[in-house]
Amino acid sequence: MKLLTASEETFEAKLLREAIARASAVDEKVEAPERVRWSKIKDRLRPTQTALGFDWCFYKLKNFTSEAAAQRYMDSKARLLARSATE
Repeated sequence: MKLLTASEETFEAKLLREAIARASAVDEKVEAPERVRWSKIKDRLRPTQTALGFDWCFYKLKNFTSEAAAQRYMDSKARLLARSATE
């Protein structure tokens, strides 16, 4: 495997190298977050419509193995909507 010089390094490789350097520089031990029951905090948490939309998209997209599979799924949904609109 050929090692790249700094000028030949890709942008992604540079980002990864910098992230690893930052992570290894942290000396503090990260404490586990406090766990709170949903019933106690649900009145204080209000996700935005945008956040819900992004979460839904990522949930759906992680089930597709390729762009073509996602397009086939969306086409099938469009056909169902068109069929129900004509009935």
